[in-house]
Amino acid sequence: MDFFLIDVDTIKCSIPYSKVQDYERQIDLLANLILDSEGIINPVFVKKIGSNSYELVYGEIEYYAMMKVGKIDPEKGESIAAFIIKEDQQELIKQQIYFCENLYQMKKYRGKSIIK
Repeated sequence: MDFFLIDVDTIKCSIPYSKVQDYERQIDLLANLILDSEGIINPVFVKKIGSNSYELVYGEIEYYAMMKVGKIDPEKGESIAAFIIKEDQQELIKQQIYFCENLYQMKKYRGKSIIK
């Protein structure tokens, strides 16, 4: 797995915006936070599908927030931090992401910090 800044334009998202519209408020909020802080802290996960093209594996909200940032300020919405994963790593990476998400939700539910 490699970590790079890649052009948002080079990423293909298989999930259309209509499928994430329920999160439009969160996408707008994240876009504004990205603009205010001048960067995104949560990278997306992509796999390489061409010499300079990628398919989004995880991070649809972040991806669409960066698309909005690009419409507001093209320079700030030009690149996104991304882990580029190999095909054979895809399922293991997804499992790890979902495990961490579930752990975070458990922490939030219990109101306790897992990490001190």
